[in-house]
This record gives sequence, C-alpha cells and structure tokens, in this order.
Amino acid sequence: YARFETTQLSPIELHFRLPVEYPYKEAIFDVHSIWLPDRMRTAILKRLGKVAQENLGFPVLFLCSEDVKKFVEEEDMTEVFLGRSSYARKHNLRPTEVLELAREECERAELREFEAHCYDCNVCFENKTGSACVRFLPCGHTFCKECVSGYLNERLNSQEVSAIKCLCSKCESPIHQKLIIELAGQEAFDLYERILLSRALYSMGDVATCPRVVCQKPAAVSKV
Repeated sequence: YARFETTQLSPIELHFRLPVEYPYKEAIFDVHSIWLPDRMRTAILKRLGKVAQENLGFPVLFLCSEDVKKFVEEEDMTEVFLGRSSYARKHNLRPTEVLELAREECERAELREFEAHCYDCNVCFENKTGSACVRFLPCGHTFCKECVSGYLNERLNSQEVSAIKCLCSKCESPIHQKLIIELAGQEAFDLYERILLSRALYSMGDVATCPRVVCQKPAAVSKV
C-alpha cells in the first residue's frame, strides 16, 4: 500500500449555514478535509448537532469550532486510511490521487507550523523565525537561510562538490534541489549538477574527455 508520514495534518474546514432565525434556529454544519475519514466526519457532525441543540438561542460558531479542535486532539490518529472518503467520491478521485493531494496539503501545513515558531541556528546560534530558517529532513537539524546560503556558495565557488548534505558533522540528510535553487539560484544549481555529473562520469573506467577542442565532452571508451 502507498503511504506517507507527516507531523502536521492539514486543517479541517468547518462550513456553516445560518438560517434567518439564527440563533433561535439551529445552524447547519458540515466539515471537510482531504484526509478526514467518513467515520470521523460523522462523529464530528453528531457532536456539532449536540452543541447546537444544547445552546439553542445563543451564538454557537465559536463553541463549534472549539469542539472540532477538541475532537481532533482527543482522537488517536497514529494512522489514517484514506480509501474512498467523501472527499474522494465528491471529486471522483482515485485513492492514489487522494493520497498525493493529502501529502501536499500536509506538507504545506508542516511548513506553516514551522514558520510560526523561532529556532536557534546550529551554525551562528542566532534565534530566528522559521520563515528565515531551513530544516533538513529526516534529521530535523535547523539552520538559518543566511548560513545555508553561505555554505552553498562556498562549496560551489570552490567546485569542491560532492553531494551536498546537512551542515551538521557526520549527518547524511541530503539537501533538496529546490532549496539550492531558492538560496543559491538556478545558475548555481545547474553548475552543481554539471560538477556532480562530470565527477560521476570520470569515476568510471570507460569514460574519457573527447580530444576535439570544440567538443571536450565525456565520451565512452571502447576497445577496437
């Protein structure tokens, strides 16, 4: 089965429709999220209906939003099966498509959560906001973008390039190509890839540089 892990689920959207007689007539609620199983959706709506009934005659939108938060906090969600959820049926999506959309939404939620806090850079030791920092995965080491950018530029300018990894000593977490482009630019990333390709080719015993001056590209050596 296809699966992914996340530390932050995407939000649950609380939809409501208020009749003209509200709050003396109950509001109509619904909840949506890509990952939300039908079982949980049904349980949440049942709770919201109870809140609305118990507080008839009073505004309940805040109470209902808090109840949804409480439900999610109390629910043991170590594993969620997407399957044929109401979201998938509504949008006519295959399970693999739902999984990919859920992964993208959870990644955005993780980023928002990361950027909402402050972190100590493991290089300059300054405390900076998450939006000014980079977190390597899967190790979780965090550095400010300024230090990572300086590290990348130093490595690329010296052309002492092997596969660039996390700045922490002996850590093997790789650096994502999007991050190199963001901090060093597309031109620097293209140079990085060319250097890696060149080193990989010349580490092979059957590759040599084309002797033609106008070419100078790697060529396969064959025995005659």
